[in-house]
Amino acid sequence: MSTFGARLLHFLTSFPLPETLPDNVLAFSPYLEVAPQALLTQFAGRYYADHRPRVALLGINPGRLGNGRTGVAFTDPVALTSCGIPNALPQQREPSSQFIHEVIRALGGPAGFFDSFFLGSLYPLVLLREGRNYNYYDSPALTAALAPAIRLSLQLQVHDVGLRRDVAICSGPTQRGIPHAVEPGAKAIRPDSYSRPPALSDAI
Repeated sequence: MSTFGARLLHFLTSFPLPETLPDNVLAFSPYLEVAPQALLTQFAGRYYADHRPRVALLGINPGRLGNGRTGVAFTDPVALTSCGIPNALPQQREPSSQFIHEVIRALGGPAGFFDSFFLGSLYPLVLLREGRNYNYYDSPALTAALAPAIRLSLQLQVHDVGLRRDVAICSGPTQRGIPHAVEPGAKAIRPDSYSRPPALSDAI
């Protein structure tokens, strides 16, 4: 049986790119780039080298400066170094990465956190419009166009990668619809502030 990390790598490197998107939006997969794929592989080998299901902490879609460079969701190059994976990337901070990794530190650090949790996105590909980060909900046409891919992404993460099906943690405007997509009767928890880490630990 392959590890959680190996299944995650397969999911991310094989997730299909859309042919075209409305509103001049482009999608790209950082997991097919040499540097992000190598860093993601190191990260998965360090924190996901087992078979346990994880509680998903899901955002919307990754940005170009954090996940787009490191291959790891909610993790910019500075945060990746703090997780024990040094890198030669520009040491720029990304706001969502700073927020999430403050939560991780409040819960005891990356080793314990990633033992139980998985950082990911409903839609795993970076979206750009005119070279800037774009979210799948920024345009009704884009939301509609990506809806089947978002459902596919969540199904693959739950069933193939191995996420827990009874609970998910939502970061950002992702809460509506997640519990039903994971499993009927499941619940979603939204961490409103990193000053309230028990909301995360209660989900284990």
